[in-house]
Parts: sequence; structure tokens; C-alpha cells
Amino acid sequence: MATTLSLAAGRVPPHDLDAEMSVLGSILLDPLSIAKVLQFLHPEDFYRENNGQIYRAALDLFAGGEPIDNVTLASQLQSMSLLERVGGRAQLASMQSAVPTAANIEYYGRIVKEKAYKRRLISAGGNIAGYGYDDSIEAEDAINQAQSLVFGVADDRDQRELARLYDLLGPAMERISLQMESGQGIVGIPSGFHDLDRMTSGFKDSDLIIIAGRPSMGKTSLALNVGLHAALEAKKSIAIFSLEMSKEQLTERLLTEQAQIDAQRMHRGLLTEAEFDRVSNSLGPLGEAAIYIDDTPVMDELSLQLKARQAKMRHNIDMIVVDYLQLMHGRARGDDNRVQEVSAISRALKGLARELRIPVIAISQLSRAPEQRPDKRPILSDLRESGCLAGDTVINLVDERREVRIGDLVGRSGFRVLANDELGSSLQSRTVTNSFSTGEKPVFRLSTRDQGNIRATANHRFLTPSGWRRLDQLAPGDELARSKFWDRVERIESDGFDEVFDLTVDGLHNFVANDLIVHNSIEQDADVVMFLFRPEYYKSDEKPGIAEIIVAKHRNGPTGMIELKFRRDHTRFYNLETRRPEPGTE
Repeated sequence: MATTLSLAAGRVPPHDLDAEMSVLGSILLDPLSIAKVLQFLHPEDFYRENNGQIYRAALDLFAGGEPIDNVTLASQLQSMSLLERVGGRAQLASMQSAVPTAANIEYYGRIVKEKAYKRRLISAGGNIAGYGYDDSIEAEDAINQAQSLVFGVADDRDQRELARLYDLLGPAMERISLQMESGQGIVGIPSGFHDLDRMTSGFKDSDLIIIAGRPSMGKTSLALNVGLHAALEAKKSIAIFSLEMSKEQLTERLLTEQAQIDAQRMHRGLLTEAEFDRVSNSLGPLGEAAIYIDDTPVMDELSLQLKARQAKMRHNIDMIVVDYLQLMHGRARGDDNRVQEVSAISRALKGLARELRIPVIAISQLSRAPEQRPDKRPILSDLRESGCLAGDTVINLVDERREVRIGDLVGRSGFRVLANDELGSSLQSRTVTNSFSTGEKPVFRLSTRDQGNIRATANHRFLTPSGWRRLDQLAPGDELARSKFWDRVERIESDGFDEVFDLTVDGLHNFVANDLIVHNSIEQDADVVMFLFRPEYYKSDEKPGIAEIIVAKHRNGPTGMIELKFRRDHTRFYNLETRRPEPGTE
């Protein structure tokens, strides 16, 4: 309540008691008028606590379908033991007589709400000052909490009210007409690549987009191409957080892309006069573009959140690019492994996208897993960075009270399995949210001294006394957790290639397989996952100059593959259809 605010230098917090009385009086005059304010006005918004209690009682009556008048409101307050505290029946009668009409209730309500916002800012300022004096809080954590408080006040302003469909149809038709006129159907920030935009409808606010691939595929180039198009053509403000390249390197890369010249020739100072002119001509558009670069080489998710919030406040950033995910450091503690750390970073980026209401593009570098497959193409499970189990691995289904091979569970979800609790002291049932195949991979047979065995990939993790460890980090004699006791590794031997599988287990992220406690796949938080693959990287004569963009996950739309032209010397991608002529080919 506002009455608990401390007064700075004797100043009274912002409020308007006349507006508060007018809101309550309007409700007593016309009970249905409460519908005009209930979506944005809350009992806590009233400065005088008694007024807030009266408003709460009126809301309770309205929610219960009861009439609101002096008699029913007094009875409701009496049942809450508040009638005398708020001034009794005489106070209610005074409120009703103070307002000639209920027609202006929304206007009165907006005044009350505006004063409440200002009081919250004052309260946030006091808390922020307290963080500054609290030696037990690290400075970076204090700044993060302070920014969260300020953004919390701002977020509260975005209360969505119930809207009648009739009122939405006109604006909807306007949007449809504009999309028809443009012929593109883009509702988010366009990438500049026609086929990709048709599939995604642009990168939307609050979405996390992952661009993933093996090294040297052109991930950074693709992200910069998208950012450059968004800044130059869509006139958006872009923030690039580069943990790999310096500001100078990024600037040269952007110049190369915009001027469409050979990157190595520019880097070595071997440009022709015509090429130098193209670079000079690029300075104007790039100088006007709202692109902001941060090249801090070591950054955790908290630091990124702080910088991103500042960028949003100072420059009204419309999109963020992070290059790249694996170079960020999480704030994990204890036995948390790198996979969990990267997953936490991914969740933080998704949270940042939602908080700032902008798309966040994160570049992710894949392990060698795709190269173990004949066609080398990445699949969604490569991004999870998790190990996998052979199809004959036995899983206990708690609800069905039977054992099933993991290979027979593909595509199923909603069933429960046994998982080890966070304290490592007991087994609990947990829901499986995904079960899937990850293709054929090399597998190894792990045997234990007490006749346990399991076939898994080298990177699958097992619970040990020192935390989660990969199979290829284990040796004979090491202890492993079984469902009811500790066992020891007897031997580990190669067991050929086989189709392998994994589960995603809600909450605890582990499960019992062949009576051993194993880690699970961690679900990807991204809304869109795009893999970048260039066949010519592995076979020079296969699709030379062509890059495949594989949209493997699209939370709100279709998946599939599109092709782009890639000019490595320009570090630039082009549309295969109707793309702008390259320099020297006009």
C-alpha cells in the first residue's frame, strides 16, 4: 500500500483522493461502470487503503454476479470485518453523492493508476538505494535487481484489456491489406531472404532464434546479413554482442558485406580503385544505420541482461544478435555441467527476449555429432548437446507399471518415469515431455560389477558421487548410481553403430535406464532453430556456392529447408531468386 511509503524530505507521495472517491462513487451510481476500469485498476493502486478495500469488495460482488449498491457493498465489507474501518455506511453514502455521473469513471481510474505508477517508481528508488548500501549483495546482482524493479514498473503499464471482436476486425483488415499490398506477409522483422521470410513471417517480438552449425559454415555472416537488412531496409535498431570478434573486425565485416567486395583483399589493403569507391559509398548507409556493437569477450547471462536492458532504454533496440552462445559463461555453481550451463544461458536469452519484447538471435556452434552421419546434415538433437541410449535400453513406466524399450517410446509424451531427486536421496516420478531418435551414432557398452549394463554414446552422462560425468570420462572402478545402490564400472567397450534415443524429463532432467541413473536431453528454449549447412564444405562438387537453411524447429509455424547463394569472398548470402546482381556481373 502506498501509505507504507517512507516520505523523502517530508514530501507526500503522488495521489489524488478526489479521483479515488469519484471512481468509487461512480460504481455506486452505476454498478456496470466497474467493467470500464477493472482490467487496469487494482485495489493496490489506491493511495488510501480504505478506498482500496472498498474497491476490492466491489470487485468481489461484481465477480460473484451480485448487485452493487450501498446495502450490498456495506454487507460485503461487514463480512470482511472492514465496514467500520472504512468509515461505515455514512462514508459509502458520501461517496455516492459526491459524483453527479458515472460517465467519466475511466478518466478517474486513469488518474488513480497514473499516481500509483509514480508511487511505485518512488518505492523502487528506495529499494534500489537499499541495494547500494547492502554489502551482502554483489554490485552486478544489485544492478540486475534494480533494473528488474524498473522494468517491473514499466511492464505493469502494459495491461491488456478485454477487447470486443468487433473492435479488432477493422485493424485486422488494415494489416491484411498492408500485407497483401507488400505481397510478403511479414509480421516480424524481415531477414531479407524471401523464402525464409515466407516460412517464418519474419522474426517476431519475444522470440529466441538460434542459428546453429559447424565451424566455417557462415553462421556469423548469416546473422550479420539479417541484422544489416533489418537496420538498413526495415530501419530497426540492432544490438550486436560479439564475444568472438572485436568491434574493428565486425566493422570490416559489415563494410565487406555492404560493399560486396572480397574480404581478404580489403583486409590486406589490395583493393582496386573501383572497390575502394564501393567501400566509400557504403559509409553513408552504414553510418546512418542504428547498429550498436559490444565486443566484451567474457560475459555471463547476467552481464548480457544488464547491457541489453541499457541498450533498450538508451537506444530503443528492436533486435539483439549474440555471437556466440558457447562463448558465454553461466553463473552455475556446484556440480552443474556445461550442458546445463548452456541450457541456463539459453533460458536467460529467451527470458530476455520476452522481457524486452524483441527478437533475440543467438549463434550456436555444434559439436562434431553431425559429421558422424553419412550426409553430415545437422538435426535438432545435435543442439541439445546430450548423449543418447541404444534402442534396447529398458525404461520403467510408472503409471503403466511395466518396462518398455526406449526405442518404442519415440513420439510419446505425458508418461511418467523414475528420476533421482535433487538431493540424490530418493526416486520420484517425473513426466516425460519428449521422446525421440537422434539417428545412428557410435555406441559403447558399459558393464558394472553387479551385472548391470547399458549401451550409450560417449557423451551420455551418468550420476557419480562427484556429479554427472560423461561415459568417455569413466574408467573401470568408478562408482555409478543405480536405482537403489552404488555400483562400479567393470568395463567399457566399443559396440559398433546403432540408432540411439533420448528423453526429455520435466524438472529433474534425469531418469532410470537399465536400473542406472542417467541424464536426459535438455529441451531447447528457442522458438526458431535454424541450421546452416553448406554441402560443398565436405564435397567441393556438391552444390557449390549453395547454403541450406534448415528450419528444424518453428514454434508457431512450418519447418523445412530453403537454399541461399553464398559468396564466401563477400561473407554474404543472397536470395537464389531475383537477387541483386553481384558486382562485376552486371
